[in-house]
Amino acid sequence: MKYLPLLVALVLLSCSKERIQNRKLEGSWELWKVNDQKPSASYQQVITFEKGKKAGGSGYFQVVQGETSSQHYFTYEVENETIVFTYLDKINNTEFNRIDRLNRNKLVYIDSEGNEFIYLKI
Repeated sequence: MKYLPLLVALVLLSCSKERIQNRKLEGSWELWKVNDQKPSASYQQVITFEKGKKAGGSGYFQVVQGETSSQHYFTYEVENETIVFTYLDKINNTEFNRIDRLNRNKLVYIDSEGNEFIYLKI
Protein backbone atom coordinates (compact mmCIF):
# COMPACT_ATOMS: atom_id res chain seq x y z
CA MET A 1 0.00 0.00 0.00
CA LYS A 2 2.94 2.27 0.73
CA TYR A 3 4.06 2.15 -2.95
CA LEU A 4 0.64 2.67 -4.51
CA PRO A 5 1.11 6.44 -5.17
CA LEU A 6 4.47 5.71 -6.85
CA LEU A 7 2.90 3.01 -9.02
CA VAL A 8 0.05 5.32 -10.04
CA ALA A 9 2.53 8.11 -10.90
CA LEU A 10 4.60 5.73 -13.06
CA VAL A 11 1.51 4.54 -14.95
CA LEU A 12 0.37 8.12 -15.59
CA LEU A 13 3.86 9.15 -16.70
CA SER A 14 4.14 6.27 -19.19
CA CYS A 15 0.68 7.02 -20.61
CA SER A 16 1.70 10.65 -20.93
CA LYS A 17 4.88 9.75 -22.90
CA GLU A 18 2.83 7.62 -25.29
CA ARG A 19 0.37 10.45 -25.90
CA ILE A 20 3.23 12.90 -26.53
CA GLN A 21 4.73 10.50 -29.11
CA ASN A 22 1.29 10.10 -30.69
CA ARG A 23 0.87 13.89 -30.99
CA LYS A 24 4.33 14.27 -32.58
CA LEU A 25 3.46 11.57 -35.08
CA GLU A 26 0.12 12.99 -36.19
CA GLY A 27 0.10 14.61 -39.63
CA SER A 28 1.77 14.08 -42.99
CA TRP A 29 5.41 13.25 -43.65
CA GLU A 30 7.22 13.26 -47.01
CA LEU A 31 9.92 10.73 -47.88
CA TRP A 32 13.32 12.44 -47.95
CA LYS A 33 15.84 9.56 -48.11
CA VAL A 34 16.01 5.77 -48.29
CA ASN A 35 19.28 4.25 -47.05
CA ASP A 36 20.96 7.70 -47.28
CA GLN A 37 19.91 8.11 -50.94
CA LYS A 38 17.34 10.62 -52.18
CA PRO A 39 14.59 8.97 -54.26
CA SER A 40 14.34 9.75 -57.97
CA ALA A 41 12.41 12.87 -58.99
CA SER A 42 9.59 10.72 -60.40
CA TYR A 43 9.06 8.93 -57.07
CA GLN A 44 7.15 10.56 -54.22
CA GLN A 45 5.87 9.01 -51.00
CA VAL A 46 3.84 10.69 -48.26
CA ILE A 47 2.82 8.92 -45.07
CA THR A 48 -0.07 10.29 -43.02
CA PHE A 49 -0.79 9.37 -39.40
CA GLU A 50 -4.21 10.05 -37.87
CA LYS A 51 -4.14 9.56 -34.13
CA GLY A 52 -6.89 7.70 -32.35
CA LYS A 53 -8.30 8.36 -28.90
CA LYS A 54 -5.50 6.50 -27.10
CA ALA A 55 -1.88 5.72 -27.94
CA GLY A 56 -2.27 4.67 -31.55
CA GLY A 57 -4.35 5.22 -34.63
CA SER A 58 -4.40 4.59 -38.35
CA GLY A 59 -3.04 6.10 -41.51
CA TYR A 60 -1.91 5.51 -45.06
CA PHE A 61 1.01 5.71 -47.45
CA GLN A 62 0.39 7.68 -50.64
CA VAL A 63 2.91 6.56 -53.28
CA VAL A 64 3.29 8.33 -56.64
CA GLN A 65 5.71 6.88 -59.17
CA GLY A 66 5.54 8.59 -62.55
CA GLU A 67 1.89 8.34 -63.67
CA THR A 68 0.99 5.61 -61.13
CA SER A 69 -0.45 6.31 -57.70
CA SER A 70 -1.40 3.93 -54.89
CA GLN A 71 -2.42 4.00 -51.25
CA HIS A 72 -1.57 1.51 -48.52
CA TYR A 73 -3.49 1.66 -45.23
CA PHE A 74 -2.07 0.74 -41.82
CA THR A 75 -2.71 0.83 -38.09
CA TYR A 76 -0.19 1.79 -35.43
CA GLU A 77 0.37 1.50 -31.69
CA VAL A 78 2.55 3.50 -29.31
CA GLU A 79 3.77 1.41 -26.39
CA ASN A 80 6.71 2.06 -24.06
CA GLU A 81 7.90 4.85 -26.37
CA THR A 82 8.05 2.40 -29.29
CA ILE A 83 5.83 2.98 -32.33
CA VAL A 84 4.98 -0.03 -34.49
CA PHE A 85 2.78 0.14 -37.57
CA THR A 86 1.28 -2.81 -39.39
CA TYR A 87 0.00 -3.08 -42.96
CA LEU A 88 -0.51 -5.57 -45.80
CA ASP A 89 2.09 -5.43 -48.57
CA LYS A 90 1.42 -5.85 -52.31
CA ILE A 91 0.94 -9.62 -51.98
CA ASN A 92 -1.07 -9.42 -48.72
CA ASN A 93 1.74 -10.34 -46.36
CA THR A 94 1.55 -8.55 -43.01
CA GLU A 95 4.43 -6.10 -42.54
CA PHE A 96 5.51 -4.85 -39.10
CA ASN A 97 7.63 -1.71 -39.10
CA ARG A 98 9.10 0.16 -36.16
CA ILE A 99 9.76 3.86 -35.95
CA ASP A 100 13.36 4.18 -34.82
CA ARG A 101 13.55 7.93 -34.20
CA LEU A 102 10.93 10.65 -34.01
CA ASN A 103 10.99 14.35 -33.30
CA ARG A 104 8.70 17.17 -34.37
CA ASN A 105 10.21 17.47 -37.87
CA LYS A 106 11.85 14.14 -38.69
CA LEU A 107 10.72 10.51 -38.62
CA VAL A 108 13.04 7.55 -39.23
CA TYR A 109 11.76 4.03 -39.59
CA ILE A 110 13.35 0.70 -40.36
CA ASP A 111 11.35 -1.73 -42.48
CA SER A 112 11.30 -5.51 -42.03
CA GLU A 113 14.22 -5.86 -44.50
CA GLY A 114 16.44 -3.39 -42.61
CA ASN A 115 16.02 -0.42 -44.99
CA GLU A 116 16.09 3.01 -43.34
CA PHE A 117 13.43 5.51 -44.46
CA ILE A 118 13.72 9.18 -43.44
CA TYR A 119 10.64 11.42 -43.66
CA LEU A 120 10.29 15.15 -43.03
CA LYS A 121 7.10 16.71 -41.65
CA ILE A 122 5.09 18.67 -44.22
